[in-house]
Amino acid sequence: MSGHVTPTPTPSPTLPPIIPYAQITRDMLAAVNRYATPISISHGSWGQHWGTGSYLEDPSGALLLSNEHVLALHPSQALTHKFRNLDTIWQITGPCLRAPHPLDGALARVAPAVWQGHGHHGGAVPPSRIAPLHAPVDCELLFVYGFAAQNARFTFGTMVANGTGYLCQETPGGAALSGNAFNRLTSSGVFDPALHFAVEHRPGPAQHVVGSGPLPVPPGMSGSLVWNTRYYETLQAGGTWNAGLAQVTGLIWGWDSTSGYLVATRIDQVNALVTASIGVI
Repeated sequence: MSGHVTPTPTPSPTLPPIIPYAQITRDMLAAVNRYATPISISHGSWGQHWGTGSYLEDPSGALLLSNEHVLALHPSQALTHKFRNLDTIWQITGPCLRAPHPLDGALARVAPAVWQGHGHHGGAVPPSRIAPLHAPVDCELLFVYGFAAQNARFTFGTMVANGTGYLCQETPGGAALSGNAFNRLTSSGVFDPALHFAVEHRPGPAQHVVGSGPLPVPPGMSGSLVWNTRYYETLQAGGTWNAGLAQVTGLIWGWDSTSGYLVATRIDQVNALVTASIGVI
């Protein structure tokens, strides 16, 4: 597991410029990694890393959230998930509700027996940790956690995937990369600012603060959650920040390698999918 900080976070204009970015990264990494799972394709005697998913709390157990383009192989191919600190993988067998791009979201029910027997090794994001809208304050610090393909390998009969956390900011709005690059993204026809937002992703200059190795390239992190740390929001309100205040604010679905952005669907669109899944899956 590793954690990184975007090269040049922009401090809030209403707060002192000295911000403990490394500690925020460590705290967020420890707080949210339990909710995530690598999603793999099982080919019988071997496996292939395919994407990232996260467990959401549900009255009947737990739902697995990822992208539509990740779960689209279900059920024609065997997709698997796993829990933190366990080597065992389980096939996704439950019903699935999918919404293609521009939402690019999908939900599958975790088998009740699997969740009841093993879910405690990880955890599911409770409704209180999911924001109703994507509305971070200006220059807010965001956090992405998922599983990149270059950090995953199949060995000794199981999939080993090392998670990566990344402290970053929304662009534009204070982050370093904006202007023409962001205009190119918004004119691409696949990015709609009313439905999506973007965060900067530049592996080269990213600061490494936890674990070892550089920030990986994004393939395999499709389906990762974006968390609003609420760090600036909390300090501006006179409070004391901790990682337990962070809320999910988006779902990563793409990477524009030319402009250097990860793109995500806004959480209000994801919430609509969750609502639509009630009584369906």
